[in-house]
Amino acid sequence: MQFDDHAIMYICHERDDGERPLVQSERVWVDPDRPLRTWPIRARAPPDSGTRVIDRSVIASRAGLEITCTPLLANFVSIGTGYGIDSDWRHGMYHGPDR
Repeated sequence: MQFDDHAIMYICHERDDGERPLVQSERVWVDPDRPLRTWPIRARAPPDSGTRVIDRSVIASRAGLEITCTPLLANFVSIGTGYGIDSDWRHGMYHGPDR
């Protein structure tokens, strides 16, 4: 998320059983003299009942910052990195020295 004076970056990889082997959240300031701020965060993004469609997610820090995100389009929860649909552009695929 981009704001005038900072950006918030949040990433979470969650397994089928709910284990989260990767959770990272940072506040990055536009001012290079302000330190990068990493903080513990909790997140909820339950899908609609019987579907894999997430209608909203909420991320919250222990300091009281809470952000509700509402997707503009359906956001399908799937396995993998998201690359691989196009046969000529796959994750990790060598594309030569000019690409």
